[in-house]
Amino acid sequence: MMHYVRLLVMALLLVTGCGASLASPSQFLSCSPAICQQLEQLSLDFDQGLADVTHKNLAKLIATLNPSNNPDDLVSAHFYKGHFARSQSAYDDALQAFETALHHCQQPRQIASKAFILGEMAKVYRFQGNLQAALEHAYQALQLYQQHHHLSGVAWQQVTVGSILVARGQYEPALAVLQQVAKNSHQYEDAELTGQVFYYIGVAYLQLQQLELAGQYLDDALEYFDSAGTAFYVASSYFSLGELNLQRSDTTQARTQLNKALGLFAEINAPVMLHKAQSLLGLIEITAGEADVGQAHLNTAMAFARQHSATKLEAYLHLYMARGLRLANQPEQAFEHVLQGEQMAISQQRAGLHTEFLKLKAQLLFEQQDYQQAYEAQQQSYAMTASLANQARLMPIIQQSALLQVQRQAQSIELLEHSNAAELAQAEQRNLRNMLILGSVITLMLLLFLLFSRYAHYRQNMWLRQQVRARTIELESKNQQLQEAFKSLEQASLRDPLTGLYNRYYLDTRLPGEFRRAQHACAQAAENNTRADTDLLCFLMDIDNFKQINDEYGHLSGDRVLVQFSTLIQEVFRDTDLQIRWGGEEFLVICRHANRASTEELAERFRQTVAAHVFILADARPLRVTCCIGFSVLPLDPHGPFNTSWSMTFALIDYCLYAAKLSGKNCWVGVREASEQQAGDTDQPGTAAASVLSEKFNLAQIKLATSLNNIASIQWPEDT
Repeated sequence: MMHYVRLLVMALLLVTGCGASLASPSQFLSCSPAICQQLEQLSLDFDQGLADVTHKNLAKLIATLNPSNNPDDLVSAHFYKGHFARSQSAYDDALQAFETALHHCQQPRQIASKAFILGEMAKVYRFQGNLQAALEHAYQALQLYQQHHHLSGVAWQQVTVGSILVARGQYEPALAVLQQVAKNSHQYEDAELTGQVFYYIGVAYLQLQQLELAGQYLDDALEYFDSAGTAFYVASSYFSLGELNLQRSDTTQARTQLNKALGLFAEINAPVMLHKAQSLLGLIEITAGEADVGQAHLNTAMAFARQHSATKLEAYLHLYMARGLRLANQPEQAFEHVLQGEQMAISQQRAGLHTEFLKLKAQLLFEQQDYQQAYEAQQQSYAMTASLANQARLMPIIQQSALLQVQRQAQSIELLEHSNAAELAQAEQRNLRNMLILGSVITLMLLLFLLFSRYAHYRQNMWLRQQVRARTIELESKNQQLQEAFKSLEQASLRDPLTGLYNRYYLDTRLPGEFRRAQHACAQAAENNTRADTDLLCFLMDIDNFKQINDEYGHLSGDRVLVQFSTLIQEVFRDTDLQIRWGGEEFLVICRHANRASTEELAERFRQTVAAHVFILADARPLRVTCCIGFSVLPLDPHGPFNTSWSMTFALIDYCLYAAKLSGKNCWVGVREASEQQAGDTDQPGTAAASVLSEKFNLAQIKLATSLNNIASIQWPEDT
């Protein structure tokens, strides 16, 4: 659906010439003709690289303005002062200029100007990393635009809100806002607005690892920014495309795009983004094997960020430094940057960036064989990722926008009805007057006229019916196209692009219904004292030594192993089972309508299938691979199916997987059945392993299984 809307918007804007512009300040600000002409010339001088001359001339102009004569002139002048400062990353100066402009917006007629300045301040706060202040100013601006029915302002401010939510890591709420704007953006014929919508949608998909969709939106955004002539966002698009190609391991293309971004940022004198692009280029050089060159780029950018107190940039740089040092086999220094960056992400309330640090932290700890700390970091990352799905605060914005459109449509319909009623009344009066004047003299003529009118009316009705029928057929065809486009987009969003298996989003939509079905079916079976296939069998698999495969044979070979591993999953398990790529080298399979008695058989069959399979790498070399499996059953207690939750069951499965990896790998560990431990329960677990699980998960009557020689051989993670 969204893909179709995006193509429709592109087509309409290309037909209308793509309106060359940024959200023009003239839509929201006003000034006298002479002042407007001077400000326009200053803007042209600044865009041509004459920054120092522009600042001096603007200061002279502001000194000549009197707020008592025309406050609108001062508002516009201080806006451009803040705009120029923000473009040069002088954010404190920009905020001061915008505050001054806001001070002169006190009259009721200046509501649009006030909302516009608040929106610009929100952008500055976003660039500074003060995302809470940015969101507050953006909501104030949005409320003012909505109160005064300024639809263009509402659209631009929704884009600002979406960009802030992307910076906070709230990608799903951000996509909801931005896609709402994208559906209606063709109404404004504004290339810059459409470009920004597509750019931030692309950035959100990039962070969600939807690389195909991210590439499409970023390419479209670059096209619109080129037509609008906005150098800053052209450079930003090249930066994001460079990051995208780095994730695709295409260092050549990534380096080319980063060099374009560096040239443009240098040309428009945007030092913060210049050094951010330089740091990403450093990470690309390290990935390509040029460790010294890459580290030099990163050190230069870090020195600039600390010297100029660019805290938002410094947080990103800690992430890039940690990744680069990890690639350079310097885990201790990488871990120090992770800790520093994690604290900065927390203080800046950037949940998405915090999640990235937690993931990197878990990887470093696992590589250092600190499995307990790695497990805790990974669990914290899962919890942080789940919290990003909260969209409650955005719902009033979407509802208000929809209500505004409904109200405007209702007003248009009401005006049309009044107009039709007035025209009808006038026609009736004219007919009555003519009938009274003419009388019986023109009876025959009136009869002929009435007959002719009825015939013309009949012809007109027939023509209208034909038009309605043709229009109905056309609309049905368009609806069919929309449905097909929506199904294609929905299918793409539910599949992992590498393996073709379903992703977590698909699991989130399917699992609650399957879990409830299994609970009720298990309760019914217990009531009837029967043993039916009512269980959900959950298997979490992890490829052993996968990082070593990537390091020794390359990421392309690692991708080949992942694809072949997913093929083995499809061969061993049924098509009706939920087959999920959980993340990295981890896969989750949930067998529906199954019996818990077959869990060990399925786990052993898959383990043997993987161990016996010869994996073919990218260079056609053969390789033997093994895996570890942790499993459990939903519901865990067949006599109390409503006592356990998915989150506790998954934590148990993950714990069993870690135990399998600690116990020598190429094995499986799982819990086939257990019940919730009750207060005053005096039953003691039968084994030390069962005791570990009983204490950690508050379980009793645990039925534990493993492919090892005996249960005592299981090595459990140590809790701190």
